[in-house]
Amino acid sequence: MEDLARIRSLLGNTVRSGDAGVVPTGVVVDSRAVRAGSLFIALPGEHTDGQHFVAQSLEAGAVAAVVRMLPAQPELAARCILVEDPARALETLAAHARERFSGTVVAITGSNGKTTTKELLRRILSLSRVTGASPGNLNSTIGAPLAFLNHSSGCACWVQETGASAPGEIARICGWLQPDAGAVTNIAEAHLERFGSLEGVLSAKSELLEALAARAARIVLNTGDPLLGSLAGRWPRTLAYSLEQGLALDGAPLRWRGLNERGCGLFQFDGETWALPVPGIAFAECACCAAALAHVCGATAAEIREGLSAWEDPGGSGGRMRVIQSDSLLLLDDSYNANPASVRAALRTLRAIPVPGRRWAALGFMAELGTGERELHHETGRRAAEAGLDALLAVGPQPALDALLDGYLSNGGTMGVRCQGIPGALEALAGLKDGDALLVKGSRSAGLDTLVRELA
Repeated sequence: MEDLARIRSLLGNTVRSGDAGVVPTGVVVDSRAVRAGSLFIALPGEHTDGQHFVAQSLEAGAVAAVVRMLPAQPELAARCILVEDPARALETLAAHARERFSGTVVAITGSNGKTTTKELLRRILSLSRVTGASPGNLNSTIGAPLAFLNHSSGCACWVQETGASAPGEIARICGWLQPDAGAVTNIAEAHLERFGSLEGVLSAKSELLEALAARAARIVLNTGDPLLGSLAGRWPRTLAYSLEQGLALDGAPLRWRGLNERGCGLFQFDGETWALPVPGIAFAECACCAAALAHVCGATAAEIREGLSAWEDPGGSGGRMRVIQSDSLLLLDDSYNANPASVRAALRTLRAIPVPGRRWAALGFMAELGTGERELHHETGRRAAEAGLDALLAVGPQPALDALLDGYLSNGGTMGVRCQGIPGALEALAGLKDGDALLVKGSRSAGLDTLVRELA
């Protein structure tokens, strides 16, 4: 972090006597997070305005505040840095930090799996160099620069997750981040109310790929995704991979070999087969993407295997595809969230796990699908029938779940049950027998974690 004299200069302010040598301990945009030494950036917001908390932040120990209006009190105004747009000022500081950063920067985006892929890549690269990654979900136009400013110092490699709530946001992040390599994990029906269509999602996520190509950076392309696969051959310096086709590492192929009895992905490399530590096809796809990114960043095949094999979810499973085995039931808890693509991946996992009995699924409502909500639920029901489910429970009061059940039954599904809530689902699940497997999945608002707690 630069001292206040340099920060004032970067943001077009006159340097004050006494600023030299005063180095902020971190940058914050939430006045509640201010600590002694913080630089507070007063952002305007939808519900509140950081400008209202400038005095509070300075009194709490902030060494300065970046504002678009100076406080009336002269003693407070003297400690402020006046700018036209505090959000752009934040990006200016991040861009300067990026210019001074001599390591490798990797950016990851996608509809699903970007956080898991980020953490997997961080674990692999940390075996050979100091590697940092954006914490939590700091992936927005505000979160990404905060993450880089506060956490990248001293790193030889930085892994940044990038998200978007509107077109243009990923391009805006890449404008200052200047990534050296990057990947889009997949394109799926997530947040369609923001982007309108799958093509809109592809366009937004491809902003990362265009930014990489513009600076001749390395692109990792998931050709197993139909929409991303359509972009194959568009850019040079592209490494293609897919779960089905694998990935060439050190001259030998990394191959997918299905799931074991715990639902964990099996990979084969150099004649040896080994299992991932976390169940689910979705996790295996993240692992393959992380392996490809690690490869273009110079990691060896041995480091990739070690990093993937030893990985543990830093946040705990929390309803993200965990397998719970009891004496009578194999329960797949994927209740944390859902969209059509992640449900398809979960159904593939359920189908691929070897079980002696029947395969059931209790599926809840999928939120944030926009005007195509009913059609996407119907299509998901059709996919459930194709997956060979023996029974499907549509759990919740939302009308779109009627379409889910209709999509299942009208495409060869054998037993479908409409449940308005958890009590009805528990009653229907009394029909489970020893050796059966049950997948539970829905958006967080569906509350199917309650069903898991009742069953586990």
